[in-house]
Amino acid sequence: LDNLKKPATVGGINGNRIEMQGVEQRLVATVIPANGQFYIFKLLGPIDEVKAAQSDYDAFLASVHLDAAAAAPAPPTESASAQTSETAGPPFTWIAPPTWKADPAQIEFRTAGWTVGSGVDQAEITISAPFTASSFDLDTNMQQWRSKLGMSPTPNGKEGQPTQIQIGDQTAMEID
Repeated sequence: LDNLKKPATVGGINGNRIEMQGVEQRLVATVIPANGQFYIFKLLGPIDEVKAAQSDYDAFLASVHLDAAAAAPAPPTESASAQTSETAGPPFTWIAPPTWKADPAQIEFRTAGWTVGSGVDQAEITISAPFTASSFDLDTNMQQWRSKLGMSPTPNGKEGQPTQIQIGDQTAMEID
């Protein structure tokens, strides 16, 4: 995993960015800790769509702020106005690019989502619901991501031996 992982900062919080690519699909996932929980910001889709959306994704991450005093959460819209997450924990505010289309579908483990592109060549941008390190199974997520990218599973469904690390002031799991 070390060759896939890079340092990243979202809303002033240090985290990690994971980039994986299969034959036809690409994934960019940014994991950050906040208030004893973790969030995943994810860009997934056809390689060309993800590459085309990556600068907007980076600008989106740069616009994200944690705002504990934010007003009641609002669902994402297609406008470029600031939005707020819908889950418990510290609310996020962000500015979604105007080319992203809000995806209001309620999908388990997701706070907000958008699509970009057209037809079957759409890329998906999501913010995960908050999770704790003890409730998160990285092996399961990595296998799911590998599957979405068209990659074969790792032996025994394991990415490697987990090691506890610190991301900011939060304890996290690292799989190599």
